Amino acid sequence: MSPSDLFQLIEFFPLVELPITFSEAAIRDISSTNKPLPAKYVHHILTEWEHNIDEFTEVIPCVSLPEGEDHFAIIYWKADLLTREYVLVTLDKQDISLISRKVIAGMKTDGERIIQSVANIEDDQIINVMAGEVSHNGHYDPMSSNAFTMEVLPGGNIYSQKEDEPLAWVEKKTSTEKK
Repeated sequence: MSPSDLFQLIEFFPLVELPITFSEAAIRDISSTNKPLPAKYVHHILTEWEHNIDEFTEVIPCVSLPEGEDHFAIIYWKADLLTREYVLVTLDKQDISLISRKVIAGMKTDGERIIQSVANIEDDQIINVMAGEVSHNGHYDPMSSNAFTMEVLPGGNIYSQKEDEPLAWVEKKTSTEKK
């Protein structure tokens, strides 16, 4: 895909005023107002930025964060059968190459439990994330909750104080507890 195509891709992500919150319910409003991505852009995202895709994977453009000096930051929603994620990517302004990619919020299930996270992005692009676990019977375990922050740094790298993926820490915690 050419740099001009990628600049056109960014136009599908409306600039948002901060602060903004990304939750399970927010995608309904976003998908009803944003234009859908053409297939060539969905294909690019799924093959270049995502690597575990199948025929059930869906992508919806969400927002563009205020531009950095040398990068763009966009958020899209990606869903498949067991996972729904808000993904933040930063792209170099010169050649629109991928700088960094992080899941900032979403839902993941293994059939037994549901792990959910919510993200709030502040004016200074600090991302506050709250993640927790609900069992298949709807019981919420407050001991499974965890809060942490991420930040889009000036060069476009996304720094996370906790994990690369906010939905992964509960899985790691649970497997450690079993040992």
